[in-house]
Order: sequence, then C-alpha cells, then structure tokens
Amino acid sequence: MSQTSPAGLLPEFWEEFPDFDNKEVGDAIEGCLEFAREAHRREGAGENMVERVSVEYTRLFMGPPRPAAAPWETAYRGAQGADGFVGFGEATVAMRRTLANLGLEVRNQNNQYADHMGIELLCLSAMLGRVEGGDCEAADILDFISERPLSWCDDFAAKVSGAMPGGYFSSLVNLVSAMLHMFEEELGEDFRD
Repeated sequence: MSQTSPAGLLPEFWEEFPDFDNKEVGDAIEGCLEFAREAHRREGAGENMVERVSVEYTRLFMGPPRPAAAPWETAYRGAQGADGFVGFGEATVAMRRTLANLGLEVRNQNNQYADHMGIELLCLSAMLGRVEGGDCEAADILDFISERPLSWCDDFAAKVSGAMPGGYFSSLVNLVSAMLHMFEEELGEDFRD
C-alpha cells in the first residue's frame, strides 16, 4: 500500500486473499479483514484512512525521533534486542551477501539497509520463484527463512503491536509471521521427505 492507494484497506482484498488451508494464516487474514471493515466504516464517516495508515507507517518505521518498531534485522540482534542499535550491522552484511549470491542488489532512493524486513521478504519471494527452474533448493530457502526473517519477525511483530495495538501494520505483520511459520513448516516437511 502506498500513501495514495487504499488496496490493503479494502475488505474485498482480504476476502480474496488465500489462506493456503493454514489456520494461523487464516486467523491473521481475519485480523486484516476486520481492520479493513473498520477502515471502510470510518471512511464512510469521513475519516481519511489512507492518511491515517501513512501516519502509522511513519511513526512505526521512521520516527521521529526514531522508529517505534525498527524494520531492520540488525535491531533485533544482540543483548539489547529491538531497543538497540538500528543501523548497519552484521545482518545487513549477511543480507547483502545473500542478495549478491542471487544476482540481486538493493538500489533504491532511500538507501534502505539490506536487512529491512521488506527486502528480506522480497528476497524470499525471488528465491521461491526460482525453485521451479532448479535455481534454488528447498533446503536453502528453509535456511534463509529460519536464519533471516523468521528469526526476528515475532519480535518485530510484538514491537509493532506494542507501539500501535490494533493498527493496520500490526495485522499485516501478524500475517507475515504466520506465513513465514507456514513456509518453514512446509519446506521442512519437503526437506525431510
């Protein structure tokens, strides 16, 4: 969702979203759908929900004075957890290496660190897209999921929910977490077979 697109706020979007026959994913989608239905009601009452969600995004992931829920893996490593250093770190270097091994690189206007949750999810998507052609093995994807986004997604989700309980991104990150757990479970079964 961008600052002008209401896609994630439309109940129809979540009504069509696949649950992959997974209860946790289905429950998380239900949370997104509930938020979208409430957003639709509030839009009807004159509230600008796209603006509200944009403000939520800024507060959570940008600040000021700093992000309420840092979207970088580095922030969730070490003794300080999500309250620690949020800049360039070991996880950033590891993600750069992973991206380079896949022939990918981060090139964006805002110079985002490579260990940003969104970039890790895009990397996972690219890896999953390469399975059919034999360019990625299930074991490599399973390792990536376990070592990268899943290793910190639950802490990230807790931070998001704590900072903005009942918000759009709380529902969305809960869905991400449920899907990562589902992928890990399914790939783990494939790998064990």
